[in-house]
Amino acid sequence: MTGETTVRTAVRIHGRSTQRKALRALLDGLPHHGGHLLVAGEPGLGRTTLLRWAARSFRAGPVLHLGPGPDGGAHVTVEQLLDALRAASAAAPVLVCADDAHLWDAPARTALDRAVRRLSTADRVGLLLSVASDRAVAPEFARLPVVHLDPLAPAGAAALLDDATDGVAAPAVREQLLAEAEGNPALLVALVRRLSPAELRGHRPLPRPLADAVALAEVAGGAPSGPSAHARDLLLTVAAAGRAEDGTDVDAGLVHDALRHLRPEPGPGPRADSGLGPRAEPGPGPRAEPGAGPRAEPGAGPRAEPVPEHLVLAGDRLRFRSPLVRRTVHATATPERRRAAHRALAEVLETGGHRLTGLLHRSWSLGGPEPAPASAARLAAVAGRLAAVGGRKSVR
Repeated sequence: MTGETTVRTAVRIHGRSTQRKALRALLDGLPHHGGHLLVAGEPGLGRTTLLRWAARSFRAGPVLHLGPGPDGGAHVTVEQLLDALRAASAAAPVLVCADDAHLWDAPARTALDRAVRRLSTADRVGLLLSVASDRAVAPEFARLPVVHLDPLAPAGAAALLDDATDGVAAPAVREQLLAEAEGNPALLVALVRRLSPAELRGHRPLPRPLADAVALAEVAGGAPSGPSAHARDLLLTVAAAGRAEDGTDVDAGLVHDALRHLRPEPGPGPRADSGLGPRAEPGPGPRAEPGAGPRAEPGAGPRAEPVPEHLVLAGDRLRFRSPLVRRTVHATATPERRRAAHRALAEVLETGGHRLTGLLHRSWSLGGPEPAPASAARLAAVAGRLAAVGGRKSVR
């Protein structure tokens, strides 16, 4: 790496015309009436950028940046907050920006919610909040109208990359950067920042992995660790299972069974529940496929833990709320824990007859950057036999 930078110091906002139109409507209406908007999106999609754009664009009055105290708590009462907002808006409309409000503690969120409820449209106060959508929206903000941020479309991501690099990226490098970023603007810029000018122009090989643990954690704000060892294992197992599903939702039964392989219960006595619902015990009859059978709501059972807030359980499917957080959980785990999760998934899948997916996880459970030759040969042989069948039956 050289000391040269590969990223321009300032780039334009790309692919957010719909969201800026919604924010502009709020700003334009403030001289006549108040209003509120909640900007929600996973880390790196540009919530802070949009709030800064709104603050720069507002010309009708002052802009106040509201935040909690250093400890995340509220240090003013609801009455004090109301008095300050009404006094500020007496002479001119006021825009109040509160970025990353999901990081506030419950009393601070409650104080803000009560103040908003008591403001009338005649107060000419505009409230613009942002929250990360990698977790459930706090109930205090649930009634606010929401502006959602999605990953950039391919055209928007490509325009951002060209803007950030002055279009000097080699075509092959450009393609890999766009694929790794998955439409996340902050991750795309972080990946470009990793590269030297020679790497960006294709004169030197790119680092591997391109989106490493450091880059992912920087954009995601760190990886969620979970309140317990079980929650950490659950997060990692879902992230590992998602690698074979292109990051989409995964079978909760598969995860349930893999967790038992990953952390066997010690001897007789009451067993901790995975929070994913009961599983049938093995019996003399045929073994149920992963994911089959009834499932209780999270938290059912004597010692069940709720599903971590970064996950969603819908029926018998589990998924991360944020694809970026899923990738971060997987990348930041120690190699030993990551391999153990893939090994547990492989054992469950192979026992259930899902040989191809089981071999994929088996290869990911081995040491080194590439699958061992013997495992790769087995994987190729199974894939060849499946291809010969002509795709007449699906393989998971």
